[in-house]
Amino acid sequence: MVERLPEGANVVGPRAVVRLKQAEYDRVWDRFSKRFGFRPGMARSTWPAIREPVESVTWSLDRLDDDPGDVQLDAMVAAVHAGLRECTPPRGTLLVLDWQHECFRIRPHRVAAGDGSVWVPSVMPDADYHIHLAENFSYGTFGHPWERTLCVMGSPLLDRVGGSVKVEPPYTAAEAVKRLRGHDGRSCCSMRRSLSALRSVS
Repeated sequence: MVERLPEGANVVGPRAVVRLKQAEYDRVWDRFSKRFGFRPGMARSTWPAIREPVESVTWSLDRLDDDPGDVQLDAMVAAVHAGLRECTPPRGTLLVLDWQHECFRIRPHRVAAGDGSVWVPSVMPDADYHIHLAENFSYGTFGHPWERTLCVMGSPLLDRVGGSVKVEPPYTAAEAVKRLRGHDGRSCCSMRRSLSALRSVS
């Protein structure tokens, strides 16, 4: 049986993109929901939809509205893709989750480098949550379609992406604290660590 690849996938090696079968699809989403407290919803009361890890930075995609030619968008996507590839061992895999759609396991080193179309779905949210994660969930991204944000998680990925993304971090310190208190309920210590991460990549 020939594996049906997502439209737009551009591979350079065998089994670069493999669709998750239903049983594994269910297991992965169950793991994700329990680990990150996933609460999908369009209402602001459900945002940011996950418990964002302390080792994470969230960028507002609203900053990309004034982006002639999608220059900043393309650069951001390229930086995140490069970071994910660098974090993943040569024979390693990533989970690519698309809320309520087919999900995949990809081998980043066998997927062609270049524009976002070769990574399907893109790390950028497009009417659904788009999630790229290490198999052990130690690093990855979470794209929120209604809050219009991209959360980059895990020190290995932040170390590679933070200095490359030229889009401003989404909030001032006061705004970040307000958002964390409103949606996450983390301790003041955790908030300070998150704000330090925001400053370190600005």
